Amino acid sequence: MAENECMPATRSDAKSAGKKQYFTGHPCKNKHVAARRTDNGTCVECVRALVSVKSLYDKARYAANSEHIRVRASLNHKINRQRRAELGKRWAVKNPLARRAISIAYKARRRQQEGGGDSTAKIFAWERAAQKVCYWCNCKCPKNYHIDHYKPLSKGGKHEVANLVVACPRCNLIKSAKDPYEFAQSVGRLF
Repeated sequence: MAENECMPATRSDAKSAGKKQYFTGHPCKNKHVAARRTDNGTCVECVRALVSVKSLYDKARYAANSEHIRVRASLNHKINRQRRAELGKRWAVKNPLARRAISIAYKARRRQQEGGGDSTAKIFAWERAAQKVCYWCNCKCPKNYHIDHYKPLSKGGKHEVANLVVACPRCNLIKSAKDPYEFAQSVGRLF
């Protein structure tokens, strides 16, 4: 009850304070003395009971009709494949930063699973802290830069912070999967 004492006592007070619940101290029609939701005034305990009953109903329904539900879901998936692809493309155009973060995280998780390496969080922390100066040509690239694997993954390099460098897009694309010493010599970094 101690947590209910600091809640507003009326629905209008709770709405004006921006709270999601309020507490009157009066029982609901099912005799629960509990907080109530500000949006519709229902008892929180009644909502919990309804959700648990619905969950049991859904589980029983799925168990009885699992094959039919799976076939219907598969068919729906095939029918709406094109529409989902179009919606995904539109979302990616509207949210380029989120799309880039998702792509980088996916690639990092895949690389970490395949051959060891550092976690996505560690690599993101390194990327934030790294100076945005191209390792190969020393040009500044604060907004437009690539993360390059010093020793390419195709040549046995690991996806870990010790093997990552910041590169300008031009150098990274020219380097591709070349040996770092061979590439450094071609751009005049080795004598």
